This record gives sequence, C-alpha cells and structure tokens, in this order.
Amino acid sequence: MIAGFDPTVGSVALVGLGGVLTAFVWYAFGTPYAIAAGHVVLLGLFPDGIDRSSFVLAETAFVTMLLVSAPRTSRPYRFAAVAIAGTLGVTGTAWLALETGSLRLATGALFAVLGLATYGVHRYELVRLGLVSESTDSPDEGVDTDEPTTADANATGSTQL
Repeated sequence: MIAGFDPTVGSVALVGLGGVLTAFVWYAFGTPYAIAAGHVVLLGLFPDGIDRSSFVLAETAFVTMLLVSAPRTSRPYRFAAVAIAGTLGVTGTAWLALETGSLRLATGALFAVLGLATYGVHRYELVRLGLVSESTDSPDEGVDTDEPTTADANATGSTQL
C-alpha cells in the first residue's frame, strides 16, 4: 500500500516485481527465455531510457544468470569463457558505437557484429560436425559436364576426345 503512494518506492516495487517475473520464467522455461523476458520487462519499466548504473546492474544480473547455468553444460569453463567474451564484445561494440552519438550507427554496428558472430558459429558447427568437404585445387572438380575429358579418354582407352 505504501508503494502506491511514494513514486520512489513504487518504482522499486515494480523493479522487484520484474525481477520476480524474470526468476519465474528462468525456473519454468530456462535461461534464454528468462533473459529475453527480463529485457522485455526492462523495456516496460524504463520506456524513456535507463541510466548507465541501472543498466550495468541489470545486465550484470543477466550475465550472472547465464553463468549460473554453466555447470549444467558438458564443458562449463568453455561455456563461461564464451559467455563472458560474447558479453564483452557486444557491450564494447555498443559502447564504442554510442560514443559517436549516432543511434543508427550503434544499431548497424551491433547487427554487423552479431551477424558475423552468428556466421562464424555456423561455420564452426559445419566443420565440427564434418559437414564441410575438403577443399580442392580445381574449381571445376565435381561439376558435371557432357564433354569428355582427358581422364575419360584414358579410362576407356580411346584416343579421341
């Protein structure tokens, strides 16, 4: 009841409610959904923007939530290293781009970094799963043509091409 009368306590209560909602989603659905729900809650709580200290505090909580799930993976140290490196990379890109003062540049830079990172992970998975064949020196190898080649002539014993 006091929270309804005091704007400061009211906002703290809303942030607390957002934290409880995020924790519930984390328990019920898992870490990725909780982080997504937490960011949606942050957007709803701070539609006009958020100051840097509150943003750092909220994102630290999300990174901590991500790192707490590391022991449940098959390689927890690798998971934690990738999570921290990814967080620092995206945060650093956003910070550098926002220092220019252009929101469009910051958005474009983040999309470019995330796109390149996604493509890199995709290529890594292809190689790791053995879905990429060995590269060849001849760009025409594997191309089906109707014309006989020297190898075809040698195999059949024919002298004509």
